[in-house]
Amino acid sequence: MFAISRPKAPVAWLILQRLRRSMVDPNRTKLDGMVEMDETFIRFRLHDDPLNPTKGRSKIGRTMIVGAIEHVEYEAAIGPEGDTEIREGLGRVRLLHVPDATNATLQKFCDDNLTRDTLILSDGLKSYTGLKNVSIEVQTRPYLEAHIALPWIHRIFSNFKRWAMGVYHGLRLKHLQTYLNEYEFRFNRRRSRINAFQRLLGLSIARAPCSYWDITGFSPEDKRKRRRRRRSVVESLAIMRAVREGGF
Repeated sequence: MFAISRPKAPVAWLILQRLRRSMVDPNRTKLDGMVEMDETFIRFRLHDDPLNPTKGRSKIGRTMIVGAIEHVEYEAAIGPEGDTEIREGLGRVRLLHVPDATNATLQKFCDDNLTRDTLILSDGLKSYTGLKNVSIEVQTRPYLEAHIALPWIHRIFSNFKRWAMGVYHGLRLKHLQTYLNEYEFRFNRRRSRINAFQRLLGLSIARAPCSYWDITGFSPEDKRKRRRRRRSVVESLAIMRAVREGGF
């Protein structure tokens, strides 16, 4: 898992990318009970995109993710006499980079991440209508913002965006899902960091080897072509500098 297959590769980045790809347990259980589910956009600018992304559901300058988070009940102590009460809290979260928010995309997300008969709290988007094996309960009302009707999943979205900008100063579209996996892994194990580290080591050992070329999508031949192009540019600049300094 941690063998460095390319001597000149950025070693720390390569190890982190391999760890992120190991943060999804193939045998993990699905979310169940009551979940909040919604979509959001993350700003992502390519070279030919405008500086200011458009608003609404336009994809220009932005990419979409969908998320779901469990509502769970737990017993909390109140007072010094050992009295307890049942409170509602947050369970596990699932995040996925998706191309759109169509019914087919949301159905696949539900099939992969939610158990049958899960109750979904949604914002009333039409794509949720007709989803199979789940129940839908619309939480929004006229003039009620989605982050008020669905506070917990929007808090997850907000924290992820701030974490991405503050720690990584933006994310590349190619590796977005791996960073979603990392945030998901950290959040779901937020109360047991030592166990999280041990679990990550176990998942990493069980995972098949992943090379630098698998992560970047480049082949050795592609890399050689890029080096040749870079070398030719450097040589051209050197010739131009020599001509300019020689007064030709």
